[in-house]
Amino acid sequence: MSNMEMTADIVIVGAGIAGLATALALHRLGLRSLVLESSSYLRVNGAAFTTWTNAWKALDALGIGDSLRAAHPRIRGLVSYAAEAGVKTAEVEYVDKSTGVEHEVRCLRRKLLAETLSNELPSGTIRFSSQLVSIEESGHLKLLHLADGTTIKTKVLIGCDGVNSEVAKWLGFKKAAFDTRCAIRGYAVYEEGHGFGDKFVNFFGEGFRSGVVPCDDNSVYWFFSWSSATRGKPKERMGEPVEDILIVGAGVSGLTAAVALHRLGLRSTILESANSMRASGFHLSMWTNAWKAFDEIGIADSLRQQYKQIPEMVFASMISGLPTALISLRTKASSGDHEVRRVLRKDLLGALEKELPSGTVRYSSKVVGIEDSGCLKLVHLADGSILKTKVLIGCDGVNSVVAKWLGFKKPALDGRLEIKGLSNFEHGHGLGLNFQHFFGKGVSCGVIPGDDNCVYWFFTFIPCNQGLSSRTLTCSFVEELL
Repeated sequence: MSNMEMTADIVIVGAGIAGLATALALHRLGLRSLVLESSSYLRVNGAAFTTWTNAWKALDALGIGDSLRAAHPRIRGLVSYAAEAGVKTAEVEYVDKSTGVEHEVRCLRRKLLAETLSNELPSGTIRFSSQLVSIEESGHLKLLHLADGTTIKTKVLIGCDGVNSEVAKWLGFKKAAFDTRCAIRGYAVYEEGHGFGDKFVNFFGEGFRSGVVPCDDNSVYWFFSWSSATRGKPKERMGEPVEDILIVGAGVSGLTAAVALHRLGLRSTILESANSMRASGFHLSMWTNAWKAFDEIGIADSLRQQYKQIPEMVFASMISGLPTALISLRTKASSGDHEVRRVLRKDLLGALEKELPSGTVRYSSKVVGIEDSGCLKLVHLADGSILKTKVLIGCDGVNSVVAKWLGFKKPALDGRLEIKGLSNFEHGHGLGLNFQHFFGKGVSCGVIPGDDNCVYWFFTFIPCNQGLSSRTLTCSFVEELL
């Protein structure tokens, strides 16, 4: 993940026809823009579309009209037939009746148009693999957050990102409505010529329409469209998955929630943005209540075998090195003996995942948006998938998308920073089993044994006490405190 910040005066979201044409128009005016494209390459898929007089005027203004005309002859008119009988029902010439001037109509291949627009842009205008996930206002600027962690500041934001536009959503536009008409379309090449002439041939039937439109002498764009007999249920027809319970985040809390549900006979799906289990991190101090929870979900005993109980916490002064307090961690409480052990995060994740049915965790599934849809939640992923769920559980950490959707406040930095790590000693660390904690002015550090050979260590401090910014830490500063 990148944490890069960058600035661009004008940002266009989407490197489709609209985005590329807008960027080229700005370029012709001497204005540089940055086009963000979620794909890793220029998406030239798609067939063709009919471009009329006004479109060619716009292409001329961009300086690409003549080169495209050379590859696409004019379409002179439209011929319609009844599909069942094969009888011609209408024939229309593409001529303005009021002026007698012929309309300029051509069927333009999308691939050629996209490549022509892209080739006219300065190098570096299009930034590929740049999925926009959220937008914020910051004074007169907009902050664009990308899926790779990059933040882009811009004065002007232009949304050309299609039917599921993130920009339109941020602006509060209504979601695009499904009008029950579906279509299949394609592009066919005839080496010996297609023989359809220079007319748009159209067939009509009960609830459907099909046709062919010549692009040149050897290729045609074809389509078949129809109105679905079942209205009001586009999501089900398009085959979007339905889940009873979705959990966002395959960390400790997400996996624990899934195992607990599994023990109750409830199946869940965990959405994890990474492409594999993220086993980074060090040890976690697990106290009595945590072990009771682990007992409930059936993983405690295997973890107890790996990690010894910590008997005491020893507090000492960083200046004198003398102990200042000793607390027993085995003192019997009202509900029973305390149990404190330090567990390696990787081992805990592994123990939890092992208890889940195969396929519970869905990797490479980054959540970028959430919507209400009646009693369901629609969860939008970065790959374009949409999942529907009855229950949504957010376990996605400090920058939680679920928490943001719920309207929770953004976490605030309390001024305390921390360095932590894990050290392994092949011949044993010799530090015993106690948690050793040292305090100084505005700082604390400590070591906590995990087992006989490894220890978790940490150093926390409040930079403002030392006249430092929250982002500044130098080796000399650490050495001085230690």
